[in-house]
Amino acid sequence: VQALMQAVLRPGDTFLDVGANIGMLMLLGARLVGKEGCVLAFEPNPEARAHLQMHVLMNRLKNVQVLDVALSYQRQELALSVSGDRSGVGTLREVNDADARFAVHTALLDDYVDRVPPDGRVLLKTDVEGYDFHVLKGASKVLARREVAVISEVNPQWLKEVGCSAEEMFSYMADLGY
Repeated sequence: VQALMQAVLRPGDTFLDVGANIGMLMLLGARLVGKEGCVLAFEPNPEARAHLQMHVLMNRLKNVQVLDVALSYQRQELALSVSGDRSGVGTLREVNDADARFAVHTALLDDYVDRVPPDGRVLLKTDVEGYDFHVLKGASKVLARREVAVISEVNPQWLKEVGCSAEEMFSYMADLGY
């Protein structure tokens, strides 16, 4: 992922980090797009987001906006389940043995399209533990733009748990020209 980011992102571009966790890829994206560029880091898990915001502050990143919403194809309130002490395993899938649950609001990525500068390339990264196709379905305006690249997690079992399939996800993206 980091090598692809380095190959795609240039100063002035936009990096959309959906499922930013504590910000490892956000930090790289912020450096690559430079002060002329923009990073939108979406992280609904309050524990992970606190670390993410700390990294933004520590690095004095003026080109990063941290957003506390989960993304999907519809607006609603859902439970974010976190298993174990690792913040990176939060999911909107139903998990019976979660150690923590947080009520989160979902939005569409398209709700934030006005924050994406009209010029430059866009790299959209989704890593949301099975909700990735739902994120993409809520991003039609972003995906219709010129010069958009997408990196998305695909886990067939997790997609099945939320009523989707990898085949549907690939077909959806192919229909959009990806």
